[in-house]
Amino acid sequence: RSYTALTGADGSNRWFDKHQIIVDANGGLGINFEHSIQDGMTWNRWLQEAWHDMQGSDSGFSPLPKVETEFGDVEPITWNLSDTSLSNIQKAAQLAKEQIN
Repeated sequence: RSYTALTGADGSNRWFDKHQIIVDANGGLGINFEHSIQDGMTWNRWLQEAWHDMQGSDSGFSPLPKVETEFGDVEPITWNLSDTSLSNIQKAAQLAKEQIN
């Protein structure tokens, strides 16, 4: 169960490693996350804010202003892939599954 949670099982879920908060049986807390150069500061700010919130202390940052936005209707993205592209994706997924197993 832990292996599945921490590794994304077979690796086909590309979002499994983006952020995980891990709590052990003794209440120890850890975080596992992947980030790019562009979003590293955002993660660091979030972690610092969360830490200080849990400690009841001041993070040193001013509160962020509330931003009012309206996104409107959200529409699903549709993909139009050729049969060749679909076949290549299926072959790559099968090869990855074979290598993982």
